[in-house]
Amino acid sequence: MIAVNYLTASALSFLLQGKHLAVSFSSLVRGHDVLTGWNRFSALVMGIPLGVVFLLAFLVYRRALRESGLGLAGGFAKMGILLPMVFSMVFWREFPGALQWLGIGAALAGVALGAFRVGEGRFSAYLLPVFLLNGLAEFGSKVFQRYGNPGEKDFFLMWVFLTAFFCSVLLMAREPGRPSSRSVLLGIPLGLANYFSSWF
Repeated sequence: MIAVNYLTASALSFLLQGKHLAVSFSSLVRGHDVLTGWNRFSALVMGIPLGVVFLLAFLVYRRALRESGLGLAGGFAKMGILLPMVFSMVFWREFPGALQWLGIGAALAGVALGAFRVGEGRFSAYLLPVFLLNGLAEFGSKVFQRYGNPGEKDFFLMWVFLTAFFCSVLLMAREPGRPSSRSVLLGIPLGLANYFSSWF
């Protein structure tokens, strides 16, 4: 299901590039467009390691769901947004305004209320990696937003999802048995949601 999810997301990011992908590829082959070549190369260099982080975040989250339940695992995953927020303040001096601070506080309060309900779930060793890996995934997208070319967003996402797909196929090859048609069918809408949540 995870592999089909990433294959769907990478196929969608490939298709949505449309004519732009063909034109830029033609320019690269002929050596006419150095800027396009650099933009594409930087998107690839940023996309591949982020794809590994995406898959690791997914796998650790899945394990945390089993051990801690949806409330805690989901809460720690959502709180991962704190990492890019803090890094943005430290590295780029981007400070939220008063209304944004209010929104951040409300969001964290909502996450805490959902995650820490008495008697639901239990703490496990996987919750901290869930927080860190989801935060790193968000931060990787922020780095591309800061240093990449916005016009290459789909090219960047294509490499993120392709890398995650190939890594998940390698993991799947180690497991006995064949994937069920149900897993394949569930992976497609998951991939669509994954793509659009990353794009936006």
